[in-house]
Amino acid sequence: MRKFNPDYSSFREYKEQELKPKTVVEQLLTLDDEIANNKVFRNYVIPVPPEDWRKLENFYNEIFGSFLFERLEGIEDIDLSEVSREKFHFFRENIAELNKKLPGQRPSITTVLPEPAERLLLKRLRQKGFDPTDLDISYVERGGGIYLLELFVNAAQQQVISGRKYLNELFKEAKNLSSDDQILEFRRFPVLMVKLWPNQIEGLKKWFEHDCKGILEMATATGKTVAGIGAIAALFGDLPETAEYKFPIKESIDEEVTIMIVAHSNAILKQWEREINEKLGLPVAKRIETGKPESINFSDGRVEFYTAQSLLPRYDRDLAKEYDLVIYDEVHHYSNIEGFGNAIRRPNFKRALGLSATIGKKENPKRERLEEVLAPVRYTFDLQDARKYDIIPDFEWTVHTAELSPYEQKEWKQATDSIRKQFQRIKNSEKTKEFLKKIPVKFNKLEDLGDFLHASRVAEVKSKESVPKTWKDLQATINSRNWVRHRSKPKLNEAVELAEKYLTEIEPATKIVMHAMDIETTEKIADLLEKITNNIYKAHSKLESSSKKTRQAVRRNIDDFSRAEYGVLISPKLLDEGIDVPDAEVGINVAGTKTKLQLVQRMGRILRKSGDKKPHFHHFIALPGKKNYIGGIDSKEYAQQLNWIRELGEYIGEEPKFEEPKIDPDVIDHAKKRGRQLWAQDLLEEMEIETI
Repeated sequence: MRKFNPDYSSFREYKEQELKPKTVVEQLLTLDDEIANNKVFRNYVIPVPPEDWRKLENFYNEIFGSFLFERLEGIEDIDLSEVSREKFHFFRENIAELNKKLPGQRPSITTVLPEPAERLLLKRLRQKGFDPTDLDISYVERGGGIYLLELFVNAAQQQVISGRKYLNELFKEAKNLSSDDQILEFRRFPVLMVKLWPNQIEGLKKWFEHDCKGILEMATATGKTVAGIGAIAALFGDLPETAEYKFPIKESIDEEVTIMIVAHSNAILKQWEREINEKLGLPVAKRIETGKPESINFSDGRVEFYTAQSLLPRYDRDLAKEYDLVIYDEVHHYSNIEGFGNAIRRPNFKRALGLSATIGKKENPKRERLEEVLAPVRYTFDLQDARKYDIIPDFEWTVHTAELSPYEQKEWKQATDSIRKQFQRIKNSEKTKEFLKKIPVKFNKLEDLGDFLHASRVAEVKSKESVPKTWKDLQATINSRNWVRHRSKPKLNEAVELAEKYLTEIEPATKIVMHAMDIETTEKIADLLEKITNNIYKAHSKLESSSKKTRQAVRRNIDDFSRAEYGVLISPKLLDEGIDVPDAEVGINVAGTKTKLQLVQRMGRILRKSGDKKPHFHHFIALPGKKNYIGGIDSKEYAQQLNWIRELGEYIGEEPKFEEPKIDPDVIDHAKKRGRQLWAQDLLEEMEIETI
């Protein structure tokens, strides 16, 4: 027999002491807890005498109705009978039953919608063609009744706004799942939880049309990873819009399938692991974070993760006899047949998907080799397309120029003199003349250092001839000279001052991603900015004493930055490819940029579409004065800074703003004239010359 020993002598006392100090929402949740617990638990002690219980229920009905009316006010044609407190109560009971079926959940909890239960619920809605992002309530802290209540109200709003039965299906699937004996198996079944963008659909169509073998060339921030996950869902799980997209109908799976993901770093693979689990609605096991990806098991198969390095022939990996699908991320890294190209050739596969921001022009030798090793490029979607179709947000970018310091000018002059002397010795030597005859270049003598760099690169890419030692020594001197600019103190100080302004003079303070040239520069920037804020997050390969600890620290710092309201994430090169920082508003680049692609990739770290943000990218250049200018090399580098930045702006429809130049205008004019020559423009796109 139920015992009654209430805490309060009357409902009036309960209302005055327990409810009055709380907000309306807190009152609502408190009362809902009491009503739910009284129904679920036989020996639950209610807070008021039995004769006052009806008063408690009536008051709950009153404030629930007022709350719903306030939240749904202004929405026409809403049927309040569909959002009654009885339906919400019934919804909570089904969630409680669902919790009992999930491992690790407390069966007594009726007020909480845990992440596993919510994932299952949204997964069922997604299978019916609904978009789970419409019900996103991440702005509410998980773990209390308010989260469940907000989901309920949000579904009601979406039902009225969209005309689709969100709330009805939410009720229905909560009930179905609470009585489904196959629920644990469904947890492991992959369902694509997002709708594909038009460019992802078109790219995958082209891939399917060519027997699932080929490369998708899609600009940074246009959804390469999701396209790859979409391929997994379409082939081995559930992609709800398969018929709408006109993808091939999935074949029946008779035996377990095996999928391989290949990337050039564990950081990228770890992101793939997280994205696959999230985007396919798979359960995530709690385990000690190692920094390395763990294989993912789903209902009909398994996903394995390998770095390209680990697939080289010298490593005796125990690979499957044949993979049903291999996805090569940032596939442009694997064009070297004698090097990482072996990572492509190593596994046997039925289907292969290469992903990259850019493979290069059709006549590019790297592209030709890559298509020979893997498969042709089936689809291209560049930054211009992304702007046209509103895939990337509106943004601003500014180019800042800075002079070298007097000491740096002296270093630069010494290196310049050394380069000139070395080049003069090489230029007229018989060895050089003989070497030029053996490689496929259009000249038989070196006019300037531009010719030298061009010939050096052609020899590396297109010829089997060994580059002479004197040539390698000159290349080393040129690279050493470049580092004077990479680590230029005035450029660094101006970039730090800009970051400080964003953190202290702008409300609210912003989130900034800074690209440094090396670990030493990263640490310098961090030391300077730590005087301004504690929210400084570093990501480089020397954070800890071991590789394992470093991987963990990098991931932790990136995650902490993502959760922070403001702060600065600083990295040398780790963020160039693949690592998403979706909510950073500002990018500051003080690193050397080898290619146009690298600059675009760095811009892409802040160009992910996220809310209403309008990102701003700042690009810093350190340039020496006219006296130490070397024709043929500096002209190309300056042209790359001053010409193709403008070209890129015209191409993507967002012109950069140039701060007032602080360098000799004659140097700029000279650079432009030299840079406009056709062969030099081709060189700029193919050569990996450091440019900042």
